[in-house]
Amino acid sequence: MELCKGLSLLKSAEQIYPKALNLYNAMGYVYLEKNETDRAIEAFHKAINLHPEDEAGYCDLAYAYHKKGNTDLSHNISKKLKKLIPKSKFGFDFTKFSYLE
Repeated sequence: MELCKGLSLLKSAEQIYPKALNLYNAMGYVYLEKNETDRAIEAFHKAINLHPEDEAGYCDLAYAYHKKGNTDLSHNISKKLKKLIPKSKFGFDFTKFSYLE
């Protein structure tokens, strides 16, 4: 029930400000919690399309593909992230990042 409330609030926020940073990342995690991995993947793709400079979308998308069992795609996204953003604004070293390692 709480997940439904959370998703409802996020959808309301989407109507007000659809380009909000991390809006679709949050939606994606709600979908993951509801075991709706394909919808989560769609949400993470939206996050990346809106904010390609933000590493969270790539990390979240790689995680979703990993959770779905598509480790090859998860690994490819991880490699792309390493090239785009070698070191995050939070100090995380993406050259060592992968859900496979």
